[in-house]
Amino acid sequence: EAKRKTKDDLHQNKTDKLDALYLAKLQSEHPQRLAYVQSKEYQELMANNRIYEQASHDLITNKNRLHKAVQLTFPEIEHLMANPRGKNYWSIVLKFPHPNIVLETKEADIIDFLKSLSGIGEKRANDLAQRLIRLA
Repeated sequence: EAKRKTKDDLHQNKTDKLDALYLAKLQSEHPQRLAYVQSKEYQELMANNRIYEQASHDLITNKNRLHKAVQLTFPEIEHLMANPRGKNYWSIVLKFPHPNIVLETKEADIIDFLKSLSGIGEKRANDLAQRLIRLA
């Protein structure tokens, strides 16, 4: 604000004493309003929002990296389930990150593993095991 009001009045040859004197005189003749200070609660909210935004960004970055890794090791597994993003899907990917692991595992062991996941019964486990073996 002071710079705007005194655009041409400050000395070209900078002399801190003269400029300080001029700024003090300007303030006494044309008082500037005080800077707005945000409440502590608002500052905390803003800090928490920055943390949340960074965490969200990191999560998206890590999901993209994980997707790329799955694409490199066993891309067909994404066709195993209708929603390849749920907890059960990632449990299967964690257990069988490569098709060779599926092919080296007995079908009964795959079915037992699938039945241990929440919401997967005997019939669904059999269907998923068959599909997983075909995809491998």
